[in-house]
Amino acid sequence: MTVLQCRLARALLALLLALTLALGALAAAPVPRARAALTVAVTMATDTANAACYGSVGSPPTGTPCSLRDAVRFANGRAAAESTTITLPAGVYGLTTLGSGEFSSVTGDLNILRNVTIVGAGAATTIIDGQAADRIFTSFADATVAIRGVTLRNGKAVGGGALSSSSPSDRPWTRPSPA
Repeated sequence: MTVLQCRLARALLALLLALTLALGALAAAPVPRARAALTVAVTMATDTANAACYGSVGSPPTGTPCSLRDAVRFANGRAAAESTTITLPAGVYGLTTLGSGEFSSVTGDLNILRNVTIVGAGAATTIIDGQAADRIFTSFADATVAIRGVTLRNGKAVGGGALSSSSPSDRPWTRPSPA
């Protein structure tokens, strides 16, 4: 073996050792995991704004009254990669806080900015009523919204009485299902 061949062999071994160490370091690095959806339980059917519910960090404090509007506002305040599941017990949830021209869900329709799943107790017993005053939900950004076990009724708006999307994605809504 010539001197040149020995030097090339050493350089190749050094390169292989460096690659092995680099790959080992990558394998040992923690893998970021998707965070599980945080569940927010709606505890009142009235259409109010309770900052203790929607303004909280983490999950709303136990025992805090939380309306559907509060739960949507809470979900909107989370990071874009996080998902929120909103649970609705049986009841009629009328959107009575009227208004327009804002996109924070303070008044009027419920604007959804993040990934949200809304789960009712069943379509026959869990109803979100737009009061024939406004659309019920508008999805913005690239939020994905799934609705299960809920009836949407009396939404009123040009371009979608119950659901509307201003999202660039093709399918931001998951078809509501009765179960």
